[in-house]
Amino acid sequence: MKYIRILILGLTLVFTSCKHPFEFSVYEANVKTEQQNTTDKNLKLLENITVDSKEFKFAFLSDVHFFMINLVQ
Repeated sequence: MKYIRILILGLTLVFTSCKHPFEFSVYEANVKTEQQNTTDKNLKLLENITVDSKEFKFAFLSDVHFFMINLVQ
């Protein structure tokens, strides 16, 4: 019974003293080793490609970062 009171008191202190007791970051990921550094691997593959054409194409890519509420209005 004594340990349950200490546990409840400890949990109460943790959850009331912090705004975010558990933190989550979108930049953290558990990526398998063979799937890491894909940009570097793909750039090395592109270096070995030879092109016999004189055409040049360029693409503009963007992300407007709209929130769903902004799209509804």
